Amino acid sequence: MPLYNERSIRKVLSALYQNNELLISGEYPFRLNDFVLKKYKAIYSALYNLYSLGNSNIDISDITGYFQQQVSIYSKFVEDGGMDALYEICNDTTSLNFEYNYSLMKKYALLTDLQQAGIDVSDLYDVTLEPEKLEKQLAVFNAMEIEDIFKHYNLKLNNIQSNYENFLEKTCITAGEDLDELVRSLQTLPEVGLPLEGDIYNTITRGARLKKLYIDSGSSGSGKSRRMIGNCCKLGIPMYYSIEGEEWINTGCSNKVLYITTELEHSEIQTMILAYVSGINEDKILSNKCSQEELDRLELTVEYIKQNDNIIIEYLPNPTISTIQTLIKKHCLQDDVQYVFYDYIHIGAGLISNRDKQMRDDVILLLLTNTLKELANELNIHISSATQLNGDYEEKEIKNENLIRGAKSIADKADIGAITLRPNPGEEELGKALAIKLGTPIPNFITDIYKNRRGKWTGVRIWRYIDLGMCRTVDCFVTNRQNEPIDFDNMKVQVKQANHTGGFVVKPTKVDDLGTPARVEDNLI
Repeated sequence: MPLYNERSIRKVLSALYQNNELLISGEYPFRLNDFVLKKYKAIYSALYNLYSLGNSNIDISDITGYFQQQVSIYSKFVEDGGMDALYEICNDTTSLNFEYNYSLMKKYALLTDLQQAGIDVSDLYDVTLEPEKLEKQLAVFNAMEIEDIFKHYNLKLNNIQSNYENFLEKTCITAGEDLDELVRSLQTLPEVGLPLEGDIYNTITRGARLKKLYIDSGSSGSGKSRRMIGNCCKLGIPMYYSIEGEEWINTGCSNKVLYITTELEHSEIQTMILAYVSGINEDKILSNKCSQEELDRLELTVEYIKQNDNIIIEYLPNPTISTIQTLIKKHCLQDDVQYVFYDYIHIGAGLISNRDKQMRDDVILLLLTNTLKELANELNIHISSATQLNGDYEEKEIKNENLIRGAKSIADKADIGAITLRPNPGEEELGKALAIKLGTPIPNFITDIYKNRRGKWTGVRIWRYIDLGMCRTVDCFVTNRQNEPIDFDNMKVQVKQANHTGGFVVKPTKVDDLGTPARVEDNLI
């Protein structure tokens, strides 16, 4: 049986009638089922459809005319008492208190969803109670936020889970237990993840390893988002256009990737993806300055991305720790996502509004980072994120966790800790000289690796050329902290595909020639 508060539904519909812009407000999302009864669903649908058709000043005659054009709907609407409800809603000039009624309507909708999922909600709303007891129950429920309802049922689940922890997780073993199996597994499948951008970076980090949290910090405008987008494309889209070779390269990597953005909108992410795959500078795409060859390539890129639609983009402008956790779990369980990029760890309005008043900002950031690390372990996924740097990063010779804005303890939870910045004038000259000597591209960024859990290389500097316009990265060379070159062999990660051995190169003339690579389920070298 659906649970609802009819007064709040009417008040919300009245607000939508008086202020049509609320219909498409991202701040107040609606579902048709929020309105529960058929007559209210019909009124909402009419308002939404009329507004979508360009009617920006909807009156009651527009709505009745809309219904009269749909005979079957209109007759049922009248039969359900819809006309009386419509006149009351449109003529309601009382104080609406929209946010309160919207929240109340959504809370009841949530209870209905929980109920339909087989969860007993009678401890929050039980219509069988005596009037006095029901009134007290409703007083408690009305004071709750949606977040509180989720916490209420999560707590119940956690309490039950705690009774079975000994069965769910074995925490004590002997040193020799299953040791032979461990050795065999490392011989057949070393602890290596799929490749990210940059051969040297992959050698040092051993790729995007599962159950690991990587944090690459930078200053504002240092390309944190663009570097993450490049890595998303590297993992999720198996084809990219090589500028040097003037050909399409198939990497074999075709994995489900989740990109959570807290600042950039969907279209901004999409144009970066287009730039990476096509090899066309994003500025050319945005300003429509592409040559005919580039336009043809862009068209091919669009079709290919649509054929290999592996990157899921979620826009969360004001996330809470709970919403982040729920979102990642949802996509990992429903969409089989194994690679998550969270852009980025910082104090936003959502974290501030939902925190304990006594809790400091650094503690909140640490809790968020800890949640990301726990999710990586629990779901067997890889998570990459970033942070901003504090104001004195330019004055510090050694780039490490002490430069992280808000809480250097964030680095404690990371498996890989890095800082990527543009070189200062002295570093710029040195980088140019070393690049000429070593025969590499001239670097325009330096990535300092200050933490590498279970890794050989730490306290090293990767000198890189990063094309922010195409979100692509080329590693030039690596030095120690004294900027002395280090000579070591790059690890090459080769992805095996179904029906193919290793990676391969194709030069298509049309979309059909690109093929459809298989999803890569294992990390292979």
